Parts: sequence; C-alpha cells; structure tokens
Amino acid sequence: MKILITGTNGQVGHALMQQLNDHELVGLTRQDCDLTEPDQIRKAIDQHQPDLIINPAAYTKVDQAEDEPELAFQINRDAPKVMAEKAREYDIPFIHFSTDYVFDGEKKGAYKEDDPTNPLGVYGASKLAGEEVIQHVGGKFYIFRTSWVYSDIGHNFYLTMKRLSEKRDEIRVVSDQFGVPTSNYFIAKHTQNIIK
Repeated sequence: MKILITGTNGQVGHALMQQLNDHELVGLTRQDCDLTEPDQIRKAIDQHQPDLIINPAAYTKVDQAEDEPELAFQINRDAPKVMAEKAREYDIPFIHFSTDYVFDGEKKGAYKEDDPTNPLGVYGASKLAGEEVIQHVGGKFYIFRTSWVYSDIGHNFYLTMKRLSEKRDEIRVVSDQFGVPTSNYFIAKHTQNIIK
C-alpha cells in the first residue's frame, strides 16, 4: 500500500515512517509541501497517488497560536480540509490526528470521544475546526485525538524535564494539569494496527 504521510520531521510523523516501513511510504516535510499552500497539498497528492493519507502535521505551538491565529487555522483547519477533499476524490481513507485541547479540561475523569467540546484557546479551536471540516467533507476518514505526545525528538514535556534535570537540582512545574502522556511510537503502532 502506498501511504502519504505529512509532517515526517515531527514526533508522530517520524514514528509513523519507522513503524509503517513495510508499506511504500511518501513522507512529506514542510520543505516538501507547505501546508499553508493548498495548491502544494493538492499537487503532492495528485503526484504520488497514495492509497491512504495520514496527517500528523499540525501547528502545535499552543501559546504562540494566540498571536498567530491565521497561521494556526491555515495549518490545522484549511490543510486537513484539502487533504480530506482529495481523499474523497480518490476514494481513499484519510487518517487525521487531533488533540485533547478540543476540550476545556473541566470534566472530572477521562474524556470520551462524544463528550462536548469547548476549546479554550486558538490552538484547540483550530484543531476542532479541522475535525469539523473533515466531517463536513465526508468520505472515509478517521480522526484520532492524542494527548501529551512525547518522544526522543522535537519539543515535549519529557525532553524539557530531562534537559532541566541535567542542569538543576530542583525543578518547578505546575501541579494543576492532568493528561495522558502518549509516546509517538504507541500512536504509530496503534495506527499500524488500525490500517490492517
């Protein structure tokens, strides 16, 4: 199967490229396909004619999104819409990764897929908008919400704590946030199982 994967320099994209290596993979980085340019996305999909599109690429700078809402929405809403449209056009499945930031964090206990969404910031709103446009486009799509992704590459809480622990005797962190840390390889392995 030929699989087109976006964001292969990112945590999840990197792991997918390693985990799915028994398939014919087309990995796209930002340099290969600028997700703020819809025509580049269409051209890449038309050129490679994949059997499956997987989109782990995203604008993930949660705090910075407040200052760059247009860019966050271009990457997190508009780009997935184009991918969903192309997937529907070619009648192929589309896997898209979203986030638990679509929720407001007020619920006691774990969230479920059908819980009401209520993003508190631009990042969560842009990711929810991406989910909504994919659903509106229709076709064969799967949306997976991940949380607290960590790996040995990129920017994440695990690597930040590791780096700080090597430099400091004491580390101060917030104590009012709860989440489910999820490794990039866990996500990739389960994506592989779902593809089967």
